[in-house]
Amino acid sequence: MNRYSVILAAAMPVFLVLTAARNDHAWPIISSSIFSMRVNDADKDAVGFDRIVKDVNGKDAYRIVCGTPFYQKSKSISFSGVAQCYLFSVRDGGIGDNLLSRDPSSDWNNRGRFLASALKDGCARDALFGRRRYFGLRGLELIISVSDISIKGDKIKSYTLSAYTHRKMANVTSYVVEDSYKPKWYYHNSCF
Repeated sequence: MNRYSVILAAAMPVFLVLTAARNDHAWPIISSSIFSMRVNDADKDAVGFDRIVKDVNGKDAYRIVCGTPFYQKSKSISFSGVAQCYLFSVRDGGIGDNLLSRDPSSDWNNRGRFLASALKDGCARDALFGRRRYFGLRGLELIISVSDISIKGDKIKSYTLSAYTHRKMANVTSYVVEDSYKPKWYYHNSCF
């Protein structure tokens, strides 16, 4: 055994450890999914969904939970605003950090929460906080939209909330949602 073989043999365990660590963060390639709910009376309907997003191999990858403030699926999840959505990694146990927030401990800093003011007038077209919100994280795109809205005065009366998960996006690799993520075709006019 020559000197180079000894160096290579000594470096091999380090290489294997680094490779294993890098592969541990390979996000699953998810299957496209569509989930929706209809809210007929936003002042009192306890409506929501708690669904699993599968990867292309049929394995559970993420858990998406959306609901009105009156929907109480779990004691560990609370809903506010007109509606609110959470995204959790099944790898992390299906509950834990809300991946739709840059600050998982903050309810108000969650783009998955829809406020009435953001669903009306000019703000409704905002890609970050309007009726149709784009989220990019972990190699996937998630679109959550509020449609078929009925507004009476200043109040949201009824609506449909839908969540769409899409393909692997190699250029979006952050652990939690990227604040600035917008589709390339969207020219954003901020209302905030």
